[in-house]
Amino acid sequence: LPKRVNNTMFRPRYGYNARTGWRTPAEKLGPEKLSQNVVTGTDYLGTTTGFTSNRGGVLSSSTDEAHSGERSLKVVTPGTQTLEGIVISAIPVLTATPYKMGLWALVPADSIISLRVCSPNCQEHLFTGTGDWEPVSFVSTSQEQSTASIYIRTKNMEAITFYLDDFSFKEVL
Repeated sequence: LPKRVNNTMFRPRYGYNARTGWRTPAEKLGPEKLSQNVVTGTDYLGTTTGFTSNRGGVLSSSTDEAHSGERSLKVVTPGTQTLEGIVISAIPVLTATPYKMGLWALVPADSIISLRVCSPNCQEHLFTGTGDWEPVSFVSTSQEQSTASIYIRTKNMEAITFYLDDFSFKEVL
């Protein structure tokens, strides 16, 4: 049945986006494609299992900051080159299928982070840190049946420390 919200009729399959005030289609997502340790930002095992350093990023399971649980993935970049950070590899994907990548990030204010999903061609989403925990998400479409890799790295050459937590990678149904 349609319901009335703010004097506007819409069907229950639509949600209300409090940030924009617009009705948005309710997302239907498939099962989680990432391991439990990656989803929990290292809370599950207390290690960096499932994450790999990329171009000099130093990774650790940290209790310094966490969006949820007790731990998050701490990434320290030395600032000696661009695109320093992490990679999550070997995620099976289907041909021409949209996937939603999401996570929470605590990035220093004004630092730019590149979030790339490659399967095998890459699609990139840039976001700028605020110094607070922020949700980050975007949808990418796989080009072929293969395995995808997710890169989360600095866009510019800068020595920073950032934290990542509550990862998700799901097929958009």
